[in-house]
Amino acid sequence: MVDNTSGARPTSLSKCASVAIAVCAVSIALASEASADPSFAADWTGSWHSGGAGGQATVHLVSMDPIVGTITIPGMCTADWHETQRISPTTRLVGAHVTSGPCGDNTWNVTFSPTSLTGVDNAHPGTAFSFTPA
Repeated sequence: MVDNTSGARPTSLSKCASVAIAVCAVSIALASEASADPSFAADWTGSWHSGGAGGQATVHLVSMDPIVGTITIPGMCTADWHETQRISPTTRLVGAHVTSGPCGDNTWNVTFSPTSLTGVDNAHPGTAFSFTPA
């Protein structure tokens, strides 16, 4: 902010910065309210399989619209999820960016309902997961 005790008028740049901060704060508040969907659980548990291997996994969703969350394969990998494309009201492409472990980044074709979250790796259809609310 500009110190206006001298009586000088704020510059256009400082006005823009003030407006941008206010607009950003309003946008964040609206996005947070819009993404809160009480019909969907935040935490999911289930399993994954790929090339004969598999195991348990969990997903924590921060938002359903767009899908944003984290998938964890205990003792192996963690990846951040971010929706990249809306295919239908219940099907989305979700990019997974690995943040720890030896797993690779990929894109999931995710289908969901309030009681089911399933996905298939777009590039490797034999790699899939299935979750239910925790």
